[in-house]
Amino acid sequence: RLTLDITYYKSNTNKQTFQIPISGSSGYSSMVVQSGCVQNKGVEAVLGVKLRSGDFSYNASFAYTLNRNKIKSMVPYYTTLDGQVGSLNQITKSNIDGGAASFLLREGGTMGDLWTKNVIKKDEDGNYLVNAGGKLEIAALSQKVGSVLPKYTLSMNNDFRYKGINLGLLFTGRIGGICYSATQANMDLYGVSEVSAAARDAGGVLINGREMVDAQKWYQAIGSQSGLPQYYTY
Repeated sequence: RLTLDITYYKSNTNKQTFQIPISGSSGYSSMVVQSGCVQNKGVEAVLGVKLRSGDFSYNASFAYTLNRNKIKSMVPYYTTLDGQVGSLNQITKSNIDGGAASFLLREGGTMGDLWTKNVIKKDEDGNYLVNAGGKLEIAALSQKVGSVLPKYTLSMNNDFRYKGINLGLLFTGRIGGICYSATQANMDLYGVSEVSAAARDAGGVLINGREMVDAQKWYQAIGSQSGLPQYYTY
């Protein structure tokens, strides 16, 4: 009536495919190299239950999955078609919504690390800087926001059977990891979100514990495509 299955795994995937930009004098704009190593390790555990009484039966399974992803190496060395030697220690996987949020792959990180390109400038006391026109001072600074990969996942599968009638129910849970809402950022940017309306009604956005910033200037700063995606991760 009870079954238990536990699996531990560890796998290294080598020779990842990267596209390297090269000099146009070679006749090509880029070349493909295979290098790097990505490691995945974790545990999968499944507990099963089987019950039966006459024409009625109930089967259930409870699953727990934990996976740890890590980039062990990138491209430490390559030679281009025209004989130039180089290395690649990081690569931008994709830009989200064409803005400042992007997945950055680098040695020691994971495949789900989300980074931002901009931050609000602060003074030596940690207060936000606002210029004479009432706008926030933005600085170009690469900063990790978090990982979209979950800490672990849970699931429960239920199967009921009675005289040829079957009913299946599946519940899943994703625990940990961040998500980024470009939709919320755009709604704030154009002032059509509930939170931006509340800020206008309040006379602005309170920063540094004592200073009010105009709601439009605040949300245009953090909600624009070149803005601050760290304010829209949850």
